[in-house]
Amino acid sequence: MPYYVLVVIELSSRKVHIAGITSGPHSAFMMQIGRNLTDPMDGFLLGKRFLVLDRDKKFTAKFRELVDGGGLSPNSLLTITQSATIKGSATS
Repeated sequence: MPYYVLVVIELSSRKVHIAGITSGPHSAFMMQIGRNLTDPMDGFLLGKRFLVLDRDKKFTAKFRELVDGGGLSPNSLLTITQSATIKGSATS
């Protein structure tokens, strides 16, 4: 059974944060991840200006609205439209 791991990376320090692990990502899971990332006390996006996402359908419009309203700058969600070098996997 495959597992899906959502990671976020702070580029300045290269710090990797595991935002969530699931066997089947769905809307409710992604909304909880969005709430965790934007938590005003200790969310990973606290103090961050931008969030770069790909166009995966798991990042629903509601997820994007939640994250964009979570303290990031207006228009702070950047979308990678096309890139031949970006891969959907992480290795250690």
